[in-house]
Amino acid sequence: MLDFRVITTQEELTAYCQAAQKQSYLMMDTEFIRDQRRSPALGLIQLNDGQNIALVDPLNIDDLSPLWSLMEEEGLLKVLHSCSEDLEAIRAVSGKMPTPLFDTQVAANFLGEGPSLGYGFLVEKHLGVSLSKEEARTDWLARPLTDAQLKYAAADVLYLLDIFLKQKALLEEKELLDYVLAEGALITQKKSREIPLSCLYFDVKNSWQLKPRELAILRELAIWREELSREIDLTPSVIVKEHNLSLIAQRRPGNEKSLRNIPGLMSDRLHKYTKEVLACVERGKDVPPEHCPPVVSRLIEYPDYKKTLKHLKHMIQECAKALNIPETAIASKKQINQLIAYFWQLNPEVRHQEWKKPDLLHGWRYEVAGRVLEKEMTHDET
Repeated sequence: MLDFRVITTQEELTAYCQAAQKQSYLMMDTEFIRDQRRSPALGLIQLNDGQNIALVDPLNIDDLSPLWSLMEEEGLLKVLHSCSEDLEAIRAVSGKMPTPLFDTQVAANFLGEGPSLGYGFLVEKHLGVSLSKEEARTDWLARPLTDAQLKYAAADVLYLLDIFLKQKALLEEKELLDYVLAEGALITQKKSREIPLSCLYFDVKNSWQLKPRELAILRELAIWREELSREIDLTPSVIVKEHNLSLIAQRRPGNEKSLRNIPGLMSDRLHKYTKEVLACVERGKDVPPEHCPPVVSRLIEYPDYKKTLKHLKHMIQECAKALNIPETAIASKKQINQLIAYFWQLNPEVRHQEWKKPDLLHGWRYEVAGRVLEKEMTHDET
């Protein structure tokens, strides 16, 4: 029988958190609505401390500070599955991160089950339980929630405990637990990281097609879009899509008519912000030539890219064999490309910025593989 309680008062939350603080593990999940919002809107927080399952209703409790304090309790391991969006939702409301963190999806990868297994798959494979998907599209901001919705939410942390305990035992046996915990620390660190506004343009799609002057305009547009996104709580792409940012930078419109003549542009919300967009264009035009960003090159355009990618992948395979873990636990293709781009596309002055440092040069990855990969890449520079 699935036994849980719904917490809707400050007193109930405080009592649960005080009891949970005495435990060793806290299973966590969240239900939220995103839609076009920049920040996910929390509708429910599910907790399982091994003794009791609680569904915390953040819409009915004004002060969630006991829970946010629990998030940072070092003696309490927080366990989530595929936690990226959960962390965003929690941070948006509290400014906190659950630490220390154990992600069961990460653990499954270290145990050779694949890099992106869903929670339902793990539960069915290891516990023989098939989870219902009927409430997956629930509006978690609506009230009251039905019994079926509450049971669906509670199941997410009920079985998470059993999955975690099985994984923990296997990881300890293989001497891999510390790596999974270190990966949890890196995940929270990256989710807390802020990219400098002046560098946002670098990752805009099609930025590689632009000339330095156009990149100066794109830089201004990317800064404006990000600041507006934060102000009105809409995802940046809802305000204006990335490919349209590049089009504006290329066309360099000098007036509202020219801006409106760019194909497909006004399908975005830009009709409200034509003056602001044109001001961005003018600021970009006024940047002295020597201060315009350099051209953004694509990795595929480097003659040695494919050869280097293959060579680094082979080195990572050797490191993975030594640890008896899948190579995907050390690095995906995306993470290898991060490393190559770091050395090939960034000058030494930019490399010192922490937000640009690739995963392979952080923490446990650096110790098991990144150090030798770094030597290989810096050798190629000399």
